[in-house]
Amino acid sequence: MSSAKLLTVKTKKLKKNIIDKICHLKSQHYKYNPKQQKIWFKKNVKDSYVHNIIMSKQKVVGYNCLRDFYIKKKLFFYLFDTILIDNHFRKHGYSKLLMNKSNQIIKKKKVFGFLICNKNMQKFYKKFQWKVLKSKNSIKSKKKIYMTYLFKNKTIFEVKNIYSVIEKLGNDK
Repeated sequence: MSSAKLLTVKTKKLKKNIIDKICHLKSQHYKYNPKQQKIWFKKNVKDSYVHNIIMSKQKVVGYNCLRDFYIKKKLFFYLFDTILIDNHFRKHGYSKLLMNKSNQIIKKKKVFGFLICNKNMQKFYKKFQWKVLKSKNSIKSKKKIYMTYLFKNKTIFEVKNIYSVIEKLGNDK
């Protein structure tokens, strides 16, 4: 890990070559090629999103994106969207590095984090103080679980039903 470097950058400050490298890494883990990943990236990734990137010798070997969600022009929560480690760089502690950095950002902004994951990943996220969001009314899934970091049932923003927001996110995946 000594030659690796962690960068935290908002989308608007990402250089084209780094976006290309992120898309290449994503193509290792998803069924879409780098070109398709780049089209998706340009269409869906907003300028304000936070990207945690682990670089080793000019290569993106780890990646995480925090998508910010605003309600009434105030940051409401971060969607923890994607954590990837290059297949050749596993078992170096990079996922721990990304998780700790993401948690630090969420805590510093005084908001909560939210993620949707496969049930087999629950144990991993729990190691980093993420908790399963208890089902209220409508959030139910056989394959996915919903997890939060620093979530409190009462937030400083007046939102009638956080669960409807979360359910919409679940349908976007």
